[in-house]
Amino acid sequence: FNMVLCIAVVGTGQGTVLAGTGTGMFRSTDGGTTWTRTLDPTAEPYNSSRVTDIEVASNGHIYASLGIQAVGRVVKST
Repeated sequence: FNMVLCIAVVGTGQGTVLAGTGTGMFRSTDGGTTWTRTLDPTAEPYNSSRVTDIEVASNGHIYASLGIQAVGRVVKST
C-alpha cells in the first residue's frame, strides 16, 4: 500500500477488512493476509487522489470519501 489513511472492519467475525490508501481502497476477505484493490480514485469519473475515510452502514453499504485538500466526493457501494 501507499499511505494507509483509514481502516474499516465489515461485520464481526467475517474477516473482511477495508483499507483506504493513497492509491485506492483495498479489501481483504481473509483478515488481512491478501488484498485486492476495489476502488481506484484516479479513474473516471472520480479523478481524485486518495481514499480518506471509509464507513460501513448497518445495512452493509460502504461509503468512501475521496480526495484531500482538493475537491472531493463521497461514493457508495452498490
